[in-house]
Amino acid sequence: MMNWTVASRDELDFIANRDPEAPIEYRVAAAAELKRRNRQRRQEEALCFAAL
Repeated sequence: MMNWTVASRDELDFIANRDPEAPIEYRVAAAAELKRRNRQRRQEEALCFAAL
């Protein structure tokens, strides 16, 4: 079992989008972690702009 929260964005992107030999479950999990990180970053940015 992989720990997706410690992988870098580049590693996740490679597994999710460019690694033809990655198992489908790894590709889906890597894409889900990227989506979670993007959502978290957008929320943090919204809070920063709201504080202005």
